[in-house]
Amino acid sequence: MSQAYTACLCAIVKDETPFLEEWVAYHHYLGFEKIILYDNESTIPVGETLKEYVALGICEVQMIKGLAQQNIAYQHCLHTYGASTEWLAFFDLDEFLCLKACDDIRVFLQDYRDYAALIVQWDVFSSSGHLSRPEGFVTLNYTESLGEVCDSKTILRPECFACVYSSHHFGYSKGYGVNANYEMSIGAFAPRATDKICLNHYYYRSEQDFAEKLAKTDATYGAKNMRSWQAFYRQAAQTTCRHTDIVACARELKERLAKGIVAEKYPVRLPVPPRSLAQAVAEITRALRQNRGYAHVLFAVFLRFFATEPDFLRLGLGLALDAKHYARARRLARKVLEISGDSLEYYVTELSCQLGEGRLAVCADGGEDARRLVEFLRKVSRFHSQMQSQAGRNLDRILESLPEDLEALGKR
Repeated sequence: MSQAYTACLCAIVKDETPFLEEWVAYHHYLGFEKIILYDNESTIPVGETLKEYVALGICEVQMIKGLAQQNIAYQHCLHTYGASTEWLAFFDLDEFLCLKACDDIRVFLQDYRDYAALIVQWDVFSSSGHLSRPEGFVTLNYTESLGEVCDSKTILRPECFACVYSSHHFGYSKGYGVNANYEMSIGAFAPRATDKICLNHYYYRSEQDFAEKLAKTDATYGAKNMRSWQAFYRQAAQTTCRHTDIVACARELKERLAKGIVAEKYPVRLPVPPRSLAQAVAEITRALRQNRGYAHVLFAVFLRFFATEPDFLRLGLGLALDAKHYARARRLARKVLEISGDSLEYYVTELSCQLGEGRLAVCADGGEDARRLVEFLRKVSRFHSQMQSQAGRNLDRILESLPEDLEALGKR
């Protein structure tokens, strides 16, 4: 089966009716193209609650019976759907992904394609003083954080999957998982890295919701929930911090849902896979004229088809520089270097990034890194004064645009 999706999401569900629509609509809004739910004998069937989303192909519901079915559901999902998607995430219904560095999960994940999985860490939220379940969105009603922790969930590349150890921990057939800062995970844990992405864990919600949680069996082990009322009362007395990173996105979603069921920031369905590199470039170029954010999404979606095409990577490199995403630009420049062997192009990107970051201007009065880089590239430019390559012309153009306080560098 060829990959039809870039990012899908899986969860096992039991009696989460009040929260289902928000959770599905929110993650669809972030760019998850298909959401697979395993209904573990909910009193009101999940397929009935989400029938409109199922009809639109946003959701697919599988029935699963019995205790301790979470790992079994995840195994089934990976074997059934894994070949059809580049990424597959595994969250619970009280967990909402919070993107802080971009607004679409597919764009974010393109920077982690060299790894088996991305480990996303919790930011655990308190009950925010609610005794009964408040009306409206979970993401808007609960804004008091108890603190970020190293506990995590996984967004996995199914081609690297080997086994399910738990809802937090997967085994890989190749490679390893990393956190958002590219630090290797050990089992389900990695050094805390939540500046770009985290998983808002609304574990407690209201006292009413917590009572219902305690009445359920654990989806992994089948026993009664391990937490107690003491945990609820303890969190209610803890000092909290107000975390609202997710609020703007949640408000946008709420406004769009009021206008219709499908709330999309960018078109979530994959366009017909491009037949050629030229067609992919044309689609992205067309999107650039209308919606620059969607152009970034298209590049991320098409990347799996053209990841070894230097010209396609150069297009993404230009998008990254335009968006001031210098870390992504450097990674793409390294990919181009690996494929084409053009080291000059890599240095042109590095110089562009340093200019964009203001590092050259800051270091001009005595920064050795800036001095060495500019001096080296001026020598390269002199040796290649007749160079006809685009990279050579770009180098000359950038060198000509250097700030005045750098003019003396490389001319001694």
